[in-house]
Amino acid sequence: GTPSLSAGPAVTEETEFARLIGQKSPLDALGERFEGNAADDYVLLGLDPSDLTQDASKLLVAPPRGPLTTAIAGSLSVLHLAFVWASYSADVWAESRIRVSLEWQEEFLPLLNDAKETVVRSTNLMSLLQDLGDSKNYVLMLMLWVVSLLIPCAFMIVSPTFVLADHVRPIIFAQRTRVWNGRGILEVSMRWALMTFYVVILLSLATSFLELQWTDTKIEAGNRACGPLAAYVVGVASAIGLAVLLRSPTTKENVMMAASPNHESPEIEPIRSPPPQAFQDPWRPPAVEEDEPAMVVLEEVPIPTTPSTPSTPDLISERDAEEEEQEGLPFWCKFVAFQLGLLSVLLWVPSYNLSALHFSYGGIATNFLAEPVLKLFIWEIPETLWQQGVNFGTPIWILILTGSVLILTAFVLPILATCLGVLAWLGDGKWSTKSYAWLFALHPALGGLVFGLSLVAVMQALSPFSESLLDHETSGICSKFNDITGEACLVVTARLLPGAWFYLFQSVVLELFVWVTLRWG
Repeated sequence: GTPSLSAGPAVTEETEFARLIGQKSPLDALGERFEGNAADDYVLLGLDPSDLTQDASKLLVAPPRGPLTTAIAGSLSVLHLAFVWASYSADVWAESRIRVSLEWQEEFLPLLNDAKETVVRSTNLMSLLQDLGDSKNYVLMLMLWVVSLLIPCAFMIVSPTFVLADHVRPIIFAQRTRVWNGRGILEVSMRWALMTFYVVILLSLATSFLELQWTDTKIEAGNRACGPLAAYVVGVASAIGLAVLLRSPTTKENVMMAASPNHESPEIEPIRSPPPQAFQDPWRPPAVEEDEPAMVVLEEVPIPTTPSTPSTPDLISERDAEEEEQEGLPFWCKFVAFQLGLLSVLLWVPSYNLSALHFSYGGIATNFLAEPVLKLFIWEIPETLWQQGVNFGTPIWILILTGSVLILTAFVLPILATCLGVLAWLGDGKWSTKSYAWLFALHPALGGLVFGLSLVAVMQALSPFSESLLDHETSGICSKFNDITGEACLVVTARLLPGAWFYLFQSVVLELFVWVTLRWG
């Protein structure tokens, strides 16, 4: 049966809309509703209610970003916009230079050394795309056009909305980690803009060893990076840093306050009281004001007793425990994750211990080359680029900036992501949770796959690219020389050795391992 009410004056009930109006912020009212009906709200959001029973650091709902984080994120968005557009409008990203010096004067009279250095070519983004088209490298040209123009421009348009969204509403990490939406795809795709930077420095790598010696004269060829290239790197790095910041985990206390069903929010006085009878139904008579509050007398009616059921959190805990014991993660998922993690660790050994790049120089100019054949390990690339930059006068701050981005994105962060992925599966509760959260945050900054594909693309396109560029810069003299003598002026041939292929394979395996960990972890 149900309780029966005795006669008495009408009682005015506060409606849901009145309660929302009385709060200082709609988020406060939503927070109260979330506390009272946490499991129901999880179902409405399309999430798993079992997340309520996890450790506080594993809960997938966090409060909005604070003012400091929002200010830093906004600054990174502005830096991305400013530096990328500044690099687009610049005329010179890098310079190809030739230096002619007297070997005996450089050796015995270094103070009187008057080596002549000449700029033979200036490169920017548009000229690079045009040169790739002239050498019929259409695939690489199209890739660079997409990653250097479309992706950065799309990110600079929508990134302010990401910052504002995380500042004004709670963050549901379940939608970030397990659901691939437009925002997640764009955040992870931003690292592909680094391919243009990788291609420029790898093309300059082929000329790092060109040193012609004839009698007492030494001719050196090299490249010098300029400020606009550094501006492009800063702009792309700012966008990647923004994505990492917005995906980074919050503190444990904040997550508990946002998602714990037992949290008691402080009482907040409304800004102003609603007008009397503002939310009363029009068909009801107005309430009678009396000196004493109206009393409602309830007549107790016996209610049939039913077996007691546990509360929602307890029920969810018991259900999760039973499901984990009975089902858990399927065996094939664990097997795939184990194999990917093991391969991603083991493949680092051959990637760094086998030669990666092979350069050979042919043509009549090889008679004057000291070393016509050279090999490089993958870890020697930053060191070689540093030596070339110092030799041709690249400012130290540009070398430090570009070298740091290259080392972090292509070497350090992929190794760190491998460790985080392993800890996410094998670590205890605390370490596993933190590793999972930071792996999700660092995912947009993993440039190993981008660098590996850049190596393959540049090495395949280097020979026709160098021939087209050399013939263009000599006004066709080398082409005519080849027609008459049957021998080219200079032919640069590059091929990938096992170290580079192992590095690319490791990058692909690591990307799959990260995806599997974030999806199934």
